[in-house]
Parts: sequence; C-alpha cells; structure tokens
Amino acid sequence: MKSILSPSHACGVAALSIMIGLSTITAHGAGADIFKFPTQYSAEQLFTSSTTTAGGGHVQKTRVYMDGDKIRMEVNAGGMEVISIVRKDKKECYSLMPAQKMYMTIPLAANQTEMMDAWRDPDLKIESQGKETIKNRACDKYKVTMKLDVYFMWVDASTKLPVRQASADGKIVIDWDNFKVGPQPAELFEVPTDYQKMGV
Repeated sequence: MKSILSPSHACGVAALSIMIGLSTITAHGAGADIFKFPTQYSAEQLFTSSTTTAGGGHVQKTRVYMDGDKIRMEVNAGGMEVISIVRKDKKECYSLMPAQKMYMTIPLAANQTEMMDAWRDPDLKIESQGKETIKNRACDKYKVTMKLDVYFMWVDASTKLPVRQASADGKIVIDWDNFKVGPQPAELFEVPTDYQKMGV
C-alpha cells in the first residue's frame, strides 16, 4: 500500500476525520445519547483505504489533535513529515512542511464542510449491531445511517471511546489508539509565524 502525501489529499483525510468523530452523536427519538465522542482529544489514528485502481490503496498513520471544529493531523511517511490543520471556522486547511518551514493554504471544498456537519443531521439513525471484539477490546457495534452515507462504528464497551469506523463496503477503515481526552493547546491549530506561504 502507498502512503498519502499530497497536501490536498491530506486535507481531505483530515476533513473526513472531523466528520467521523466531531461531536456527540444522538439517536433521535430514543430519548438518550447512545454514545459520545469527546470534542477535545489527541489520539493515534490509522487510516486505511483500499481501492480498485492499480497499486492497491493507501495507508496512513497519524497523530490527531482535535478541539471542537479544529483538527491537526501529523503524518510521517517515507521520512517526510507533513502536518495538516483544518479550520472549519475559516473554511481552510493548512498543509505544513516543517523541514522547509513552508505551508500551503487550501480552501475546504463545499462537500468537505458538508461531511463535517453530517453528524448533526436531525434524521441521523443509529442501530445496534451487537457486540464484537476488536483488537482484543470488547466493543459495541453500531450502524450509522446519515444523509451522505452509511458507516459502522465500534465503540469500547467500557470507555465509550471509538475503536474503529468503517464504510459500509469496508474500503475505508479508521482505527484509533492512545486516546487522551482534554483541551488541546491553541497553537497546535495555527501556522507558525516563521513559516513562509507557498502557492498550491
């Protein structure tokens, strides 16, 4: 599998991450929250995407920091470090290249911001799919149906933190590890003042 290095692709993956773990997910009509994701945390994330194109798919291991609608993803692949910062409030994504102390500003596409708000869909539907063991952890499995797509979620039965999320066809899988819940430093979501801007 290949690693994702394209700045625009990295911002797209970061936007997807916001979509799948942004805020409280509520089963409307059930009278109570089924499970909650923290809105402030850091974690390790493994994103795997299989495709039908030549060369297989993509795998990307990242360190993720989230604080509300802001997200930072740090990727190191092939010795190249790339940092993506998504600022939904500014409708922008910043792709940082620490080795060169340079960055790109990439506008968030309309479909990316729409994905981020998909979890707030009042018609979102969550259905229990029983229990499964993922990575030696007892999990509750859910089928999540929203306006844009259908996903499966595995949530740690004791901590209620996400363990795995997968698209209905299984071609996209995201695993989480080493969750640390709490507010994140504001500077993580800003471009360093000594970085130079470059064109896309």
